[in-house]
This record gives sequence, C-alpha cells and structure tokens, in this order.
Amino acid sequence: MPKDKLLRVAGLPAVQALFATAPARVERLFFLGELRREVSDYCGVLSRARKPYRQVGTEELARVAGTVLHGGVVAIARPQPPRPFEPGEPAHWAKDGKLLLLLDGIGNPHNLGAIARTATNIRSGARTPVSGMVHALTLLAVLLIFAYQSTKP
Repeated sequence: MPKDKLLRVAGLPAVQALFATAPARVERLFFLGELRREVSDYCGVLSRARKPYRQVGTEELARVAGTVLHGGVVAIARPQPPRPFEPGEPAHWAKDGKLLLLLDGIGNPHNLGAIARTATNIRSGARTPVSGMVHALTLLAVLLIFAYQSTKP
C-alpha cells in the first residue's frame, strides 16, 4: 500500500483499540521508552507478523505523528476497509423508525461532532436551523461564563 494511504493512530487508548479490533491493519509502531511496558504485547504481535516497531525519542515521534500531541505512541496502519452496503438493511431500519446516518471517510473530526449534533437535533424533532443556532448560542454563553469565572481570583 502506498505510504500516503496509511493512517497515523496516536495515543495509547487509540492504539490499544486498534490492536484489540484489527491488529492486522497495523504496519509499524513507534513509542517512547516510558511506554515500553504498555506496548510490549503489541511489539510481540508485530514481531510475529515480521512488521517493524521501534522505540524512539520525543522529537522523532512528533515527526512520525505529525504533531506533538501523540500521547507517547503512534501506530501506522492501513485504513479500515468500508463495510459492504446491504440495501435491505436501511429499509429494515426505516421500518423501525430509526434514523439512518451514513458517514464515509470523515477527514476532519470536528466535522463529525457537527454532524452528530445535527443528527441528535433532528432526532429530537428539530425542523429548522433555529434550533441549531440556539444550541450554538447556548454553548457560547456557557463558554463565556466559564472564561469569566476562570479569570476571577
């Protein structure tokens, strides 16, 4: 698989979840020395599959992760293959009155939050954009109140 198609999964909880659900997708593992004990089982999995893993320094891990917010471990993995679309499944959900939300390749996690809020809003009976605006203004008010409170001695 081309290098540009591989994903960087950073942080111990995310890497643990990846190894728990799809260890074969992991191509390489990089980690800081202080997490050696936590990732030793994952190194064994990669060793048996003849895939590389390496303990690195903070600067190199930041370079591999593409950010300094890497949580001490980064797995380089193949993307999750999309589930095959079963045309009968959405029809079954529609009969039950369940909301159907299909998301494919969300590249920006901030978009996912907006999509989830919109879906929740619709499920709650919203019919116009006004409810979304009220939600945004409420969040802004809460944020401003907390910001003001945090500046008080």
